[in-house]
Amino acid sequence: SFFLSLLYCLFGTGILIYAVPQIILGTLSCYFIYFIAKETFSSKIGLLACFFLSIYPPIVWWTSYIRSENLFIPLQLLTVVFLIKAVKHNLDVKNTAFSGILLAMSFLCRNVILYLPIFVALYFLVVFFKTAKKRLLYGIITLFLSFYLPLIPWGYRNYTIHDKFFITTVEDWDAFYICNNTL
Repeated sequence: SFFLSLLYCLFGTGILIYAVPQIILGTLSCYFIYFIAKETFSSKIGLLACFFLSIYPPIVWWTSYIRSENLFIPLQLLTVVFLIKAVKHNLDVKNTAFSGILLAMSFLCRNVILYLPIFVALYFLVVFFKTAKKRLLYGIITLFLSFYLPLIPWGYRNYTIHDKFFITTVEDWDAFYICNNTL
């Protein structure tokens, strides 16, 4: 919502105002997929993954509609890019913090990834436990702080509206309940 409202505030309303940025984000997703597959496997696999994402029907379809996936997917892929860089650079603070911040931003698009930082921390634990325990501790703390600190304003917003501090939203369920409750 914030992304779209920022676009509408800066450029006005219209179909191109939201379609062009979504097309750009979809194109960037192809590049991010290429980078991830290239770093993980090989350049050929990266090109193949990029090609398959570019012709994947839901991705192509979503870019023409206002959907949270259009921002969520590139943010998640960029999170993985920075996580790969963090692991390659022995959990450096900059890449680990960027991955946590991007993870928090993607969480605000879709809250299905609330527990993902825990699994990333477990991965860090498996990879770095024997070799760099001090670096591992700094990496995990950096990841958690960079993920949860940006969510505090959202929790405060929920506290002022719902009188409860929580970082997930229940507004969709409230709307469903209110529309289906005849009382």
